[in-house]
Amino acid sequence: MQQLRMTRHARQRLQQRGSRPKNVAIVMTYGDIEVRAREGCRYVRLSDREAARLQGEGNLKVSDLDQARRLVVLADPEGRVVTVFKCSPERRVSSRRANARR
Repeated sequence: MQQLRMTRHARQRLQQRGSRPKNVAIVMTYGDIEVRAREGCRYVRLSDREAARLQGEGNLKVSDLDQARRLVVLADPEGRVVTVFKCSPERRVSSRRANARR
């Protein structure tokens, strides 16, 4: 897995949300769903298919994969983690704003 670079904000959010850096590293290394965000950033997620493939390989714990599947990571253009939030694995991540200004 790749070495994590995180902002102070991301470390705070990770702690507040009860997640571990190991789970963020799983998402950043194996995440196969990417959605563009503002200013060159991107949302990264782990798909069900990729999680199943990793589980089949047996290199990662099932509990770690389950926790990683529930995370969405916002990364800047350099790959540094900006923030982390939890989201249901069934929910889609979209770059559209719900309350767009007119």
